[in-house]
Amino acid sequence: MLRAAFNLTDEPFTKDIKTVNLYMHPLFKEMIDRMGMLFINRGIGLFTGEVGCGKSTAIRAVLETLSPQTHRVVYLYRGMDNVGAFYTQIAAGLGIIPKFRKSDVANQVLAAIEELYTSRRSRQ
Repeated sequence: MLRAAFNLTDEPFTKDIKTVNLYMHPLFKEMIDRMGMLFINRGIGLFTGEVGCGKSTAIRAVLETLSPQTHRVVYLYRGMDNVGAFYTQIAAGLGIIPKFRKSDVANQVLAAIEELYTSRRSRQ
């Protein structure tokens, strides 16, 4: 309906909108820039906001700028009840069959990240 009314080529307001078609509001651009700085500095960050404010879209926009040859992305999408669940999700994202004990899974994840970084020069 909107496409015909406004003679649009793509469906507007979808979750899979191409990042080149995003409106770069100054605050949205700032969030993307801050995420980019986290990647450059190999940092950890937390972005919070209301549902629908653009957190996932900003992540997608930043991830599209990364090379799959140098970066391996693991998306944690489930709520985590404990540290063990956190490590188990990372292990699964890295293609590791997690061991039973939390400390063993943590060691598996750390070893996999170290191996990726040293042998492939891949950043996590």
